[in-house]
Amino acid sequence: MYRCLRHLALLMVSVTLLTAATTHAQDIDTDKASRVKAAFLLNFIKYSQWPREAFESSSSPIVLTVVGNDGLGNNLNEIVRRSEVIDGRAIELRRVNRPLPDGQGLFNQEELDAFNRRVREAHLLFIPLSERDNIRPILAAAEGGWTLTVSDAPRFCGRGGMLGLVLQEGRIAYEANPEEIKQASVTVSAKVLKLARIVKTAE
Repeated sequence: MYRCLRHLALLMVSVTLLTAATTHAQDIDTDKASRVKAAFLLNFIKYSQWPREAFESSSSPIVLTVVGNDGLGNNLNEIVRRSEVIDGRAIELRRVNRPLPDGQGLFNQEELDAFNRRVREAHLLFIPLSERDNIRPILAAAEGGWTLTVSDAPRFCGRGGMLGLVLQEGRIAYEANPEEIKQASVTVSAKVLKLARIVKTAE
């Protein structure tokens, strides 16, 4: 119980810090914002549960995978390095680059298969703003796994994402798409969803 309350306090502190650091969109301190975004990712992991079959063994890590340039610098590296073990599992940070097509617009199938596999291996997949034009194919690659998808790209949850960091009335908040979360068989705490703006996938 104490641990849960402490984790909730950390989440609320993150929200407070993020709000204070981003009172007006034009005055955002990018370093502070990146630190708090990294803290959000960690707290989303702390407040989520994956089914046992999402792990190879009882000691397998919780995999946090980032696609491309996340814009978080060393802040994400540091917060993961300092993170506590969660339910007996360490957090493992991985980074993967999306395959690029050749001059004829074709992809190397081996590279594409490797990318898709690494995406599905993620327990939390962060798709940064730099990948905003590739949201749908990346989400498609994550289908069939137990992957909680998070992004700071605009309209992420409306495009089928699960948790989106957004600018809202000059402040950074987050959205959630519970229907998409349910399809991934990931349980996100009601305490997290209560603080989110709920969004449905657009038709």
